Amino acid sequence: WNPDPFERHSFWSLAIGGIFMMLSLYGVNQAQVQRYLSSRTEKEAILSCYAVFPCQQLVLALGCLTGLVMFAYYKINPSAYPQDISVPDQMVLYFVMDILKDLPGLPGLFVACLFSGALSTISSAFNSLATVTMQDLIKPHFPSLTESQATWLSKGLALGYGLLCLGMAYISSLMGSVLQAALSIFGMVGGPLLGLFCLGFFFPFTNSISSVLNYIISG
Repeated sequence: WNPDPFERHSFWSLAIGGIFMMLSLYGVNQAQVQRYLSSRTEKEAILSCYAVFPCQQLVLALGCLTGLVMFAYYKINPSAYPQDISVPDQMVLYFVMDILKDLPGLPGLFVACLFSGALSTISSAFNSLATVTMQDLIKPHFPSLTESQATWLSKGLALGYGLLCLGMAYISSLMGSVLQAALSIFGMVGGPLLGLFCLGFFFPFTNSISSVLNYIISG
């Protein structure tokens, strides 16, 4: 309950920060908005928001439960704790491989499910970035592009963004915990983006130059 904003984990930092993070993630995030636009009606898009929250809480609870199980297991069996683990992000995969090593195929199935969930989210991000780049940056300056050219260029942009994210993944591995690095980066980008949309909602008389400058400064 410490109100100090510099404390990493407190009730206030998690509650207030979590509210704004969820607003940014489900309100102005391009990948999420693209999913809303794929809904047949506005009502379906709204219902998808209500449906995702209990599922998200279940996934978070399972993640916390996994951490508690790992803690209890290595507390009872300290000799089984891996000495070559350099960062905590490696613990889950090692734990699964250690516990399920006598069940052929099951550790691989777990890893495949883990990465398939991540790949579906990443592919949405790549497609969203490519779509925004095409619609806002390329097509206005090259209106003579044919549909075939635009399709190939969009695929090339998605590939380029994928390679860029690979480089960023390597850099993030040098920042300690991947989760903490991801939350920090999302906070630096998502917070100003939410502010930019709120600026447009409540102050429609602002122009694009001042809005972009405010976004850059706040980031």
